[in-house]
Parts: sequence; structure tokens; C-alpha cells
Amino acid sequence: MARPISTGLEYFPLDVDVDQDDKIALIESDFGLIGFGIIIKLFMKIYSNGYFYEWGEKEQKLFTRRVNVDNNRLSEVVNAAIKWEVFDEETFSYQGVLTSKGIQKRYLEACVRRKEVSIDKSILLLTAAECKKYKNLIVVDNKSKSEVVNVDNNPKSAELMSTETPQSKVEESKVKERRVEESKSNISAPANAHLFYQDNFGIESPTVMDTINFWIDDMSEELVIEAMRRSAVDQKGFRYAEGIMKKWLKKNITTMKQVEAEDISFSNQKRGNGSYSKQPLKVEELPNWAQEGYESPKEEMMSPESAFGLQYRLYKLQRDDKNRMRIASGFNEQYGEGVFEKFLQDKLIDEAAMQRNGVD
Repeated sequence: MARPISTGLEYFPLDVDVDQDDKIALIESDFGLIGFGIIIKLFMKIYSNGYFYEWGEKEQKLFTRRVNVDNNRLSEVVNAAIKWEVFDEETFSYQGVLTSKGIQKRYLEACVRRKEVSIDKSILLLTAAECKKYKNLIVVDNKSKSEVVNVDNNPKSAELMSTETPQSKVEESKVKERRVEESKSNISAPANAHLFYQDNFGIESPTVMDTINFWIDDMSEELVIEAMRRSAVDQKGFRYAEGIMKKWLKKNITTMKQVEAEDISFSNQKRGNGSYSKQPLKVEELPNWAQEGYESPKEEMMSPESAFGLQYRLYKLQRDDKNRMRIASGFNEQYGEGVFEKFLQDKLIDEAAMQRNGVD
């Protein structure tokens, strides 16, 4: 089957007495809380995907890993859910997806504020009378690549059939472009930011509501609405609007006049030389050690007398003759054969003389 187009929900309604539903109760009676949890997890996956979830070997393995449940137990729960009509058996058998009439109804009710909502004809479980309740519903036939428009939206024709010809593709592209342009010009900005969100992005979850309130406190409701309007024009989501607001906040833009001035500055900047004005390149001078032909400075050699003074202290601390010989050998390699022994002999004579004279 061709993959149906779907748009997921940020959250979905879940009744507080969902466990009292006979279908769910039957699952819980057979599998306990594990079965109940799997069903709720499947609902989450379905609504995040839209109104269905393809259920094949790959999806089953991934889902098993995410919920940390044995693969066999997961299969048993899903089969029981199909048996007890939590999911539609015929749609699963022929299309390989998990969905139900109740899931599709709740999905359409959650999308009631969206301008258009598409459902694939091959897995649509609602009757024609039920479909008429949703004015924004568009039934899509992915197999024949045609669009079945809701009768209430287009009373003259219940179906708009298209053929696979280059001319029809060009016409379809033009229609889509025209719809985009019309949608851009029709995006209005109500005084309430929350209403604007619901009119252009969908149902407002509690998290989004709090986020919008935070942005209003940080900036102003007018700027929050303007950021969302720009995001809607570009057919982006609320996160894109947040990105716009973050840039304004970083530049300390707090009024619409400043926004307009920033737009003009940005436009002028792009116009100059067809791109942003070029900034002078900063030339960094390389350090001496990185210059070509650099030679590291030669370390000055310590005089034998000074070196012996240091080595003699170390020599006296040694109790092992091997270590003393190693010190003497290293010194002689640097200053010449027998030098250490000569200095050592002179040093011992001086110390003996000092002891005779009573000097410590």
C-alpha cells in the first residue's frame, strides 16, 4: 500500500475512566497492567503519527525495544486488541495498519481548527454521513493519486479525479502554488496570541500555552503574534516562531517599529552586492615558532662547576654505589671523561680541610 500522508498530534484526549471501557478491560484482564500500558503506548504512537500506525516486522521490533516488553507478549497483546476490536481487524488484515473508527473520530475532532485534514480513502472507517460533520476533511485516494473532497466543501462534485499526464501535473502544481499564495494573504493576526496559534497551528496544548505566556511576558503579545504569523506564512511550525523571537530578543528588539527597521536593514544588506556586505578579513600574525626557517634558541650550557654543585648534592643522598656511578657517568658524558671524579676529589679535600678547622 502507498504510504498515507498524515500529520500527528502533540497530545491526544484520554478519558480518566479509559480502563472502564470493555475493550480495554478485556485486555487488562488477560495481560494485567502490562497489557494496559502497551495499548496506551500504541495510542501514543498512532496519534503522534496521525490516525494510524503501520504494523509490520520492523515496527514491531522497534516498539518492543522502546517499551522493553518481550516480542511474543507484545504480539499477544496486539492480537487480543484486534480480537476485542480496539483496532479494526479488516483494516489490519488488508492494509497492515493499526487504526479504528474511534481513533479516526478523535483525530478529526482534535484537528477541527486546522484548515485541511487528509485521510487515506483505503483506511477510512467513517461513513459518508460521519464525514460530513468535518468540514475540513479531505479524503485522499493514494492509489489513483486522486482527491475526494468533502461534499459539504464542494457540493458540485463529490470527487475530483486526476490523471497521470504531464499537463495535469503542471496544473496540479499551479493549483498548489495558488493555494499557498492565497493562504499567505489570508493569514490574519487576531489580538489574542492563543487564538492565533489555534487558528494556524492546531489545538493548543498546556505546554504550548505556558510557552506562549512566557514569551508574552518576555516581549509583548504583538511581537509573539507577528512571529507566529511569519512562521505560518512560511508554512512552518511554532518552533520556527520561537527561533524568530529568540533572534529578536538577542538583538533587544521589543517593538514592531524595531522589527520593521530590522527588516529594512536586512533587506538592504542582502541587496548590497547581491549578498551580505563583506567584512574586512582579520589577518593574524603567526607566532615565531610557526614562521618558516624558525630555529629554536640553543640552551646555554651550565658551567661544569655549577653543574657539579647540583649533582654533588644528589650524589651524597645516594646510598647505592650503582646510582652514584650513574650520576658520575651522566656528568662525564656532558663535560668530559673524569671531570666528575676530579671535582669530587677536590670537593672531598675541601670538606676534610673544613672539618680540621672546625667549620661545619
